Amino acid sequence: PTTIAALARAELVRPQSMRTTVGTLEEQGVLARSAHPTDGRQVVFALTEAGRASLAELRRAKYDWLAEPTRP
Repeated sequence: PTTIAALARAELVRPQSMRTTVGTLEEQGVLARSAHPTDGRQVVFALTEAGRASLAELRRAKYDWLAEPTRP
C-alpha cells in the first residue's frame, strides 16, 4: 500500500496526474483505498485481487511475447 504522492514520485509525474490515473484504476476495481495506518489525513492505495490477476496476466503476456522466436 502506498500514497498518491509516493506513486507520483516513483513515476516522475505530478501528484495531480497520478490522482487521475489512480482514480481510473480504482473505478475499474484494480486498486482499493484504505486509511493510512499512521496518518489519518491520508489514504493509501493497494492492488485488489483483480488488480493482482491483471498484473500477472500482463506480465505473462509480455514474457510470452519476448519468448516468441523471431520470424524472418
